[in-house]
Amino acid sequence: MHHFFKICAANNPNSPVYLRKKYKKLLEHFEEACELIKYLGSNMTKRYREPHDRPFDFDFKLDKFVELQSNPPLASITQFA
Repeated sequence: MHHFFKICAANNPNSPVYLRKKYKKLLEHFEEACELIKYLGSNMTKRYREPHDRPFDFDFKLDKFVELQSNPPLASITQFA
């Protein structure tokens, strides 16, 4: 539901420009987080892989995913103007 509201707020021509930019940025962050989950799901294995055997950016993306627990993309939305 939040995703739908972000799309509406980001593309509402009656909203001020600064609000559209704000919600477009939030929408981009949300979509990046969704892509991150897809990436990790397709590249994670059940068995441990040594760092040199993992994809180049896997550790960076895994750290970013863990960081989402403390700072989720939806946390900055409290209400819509």
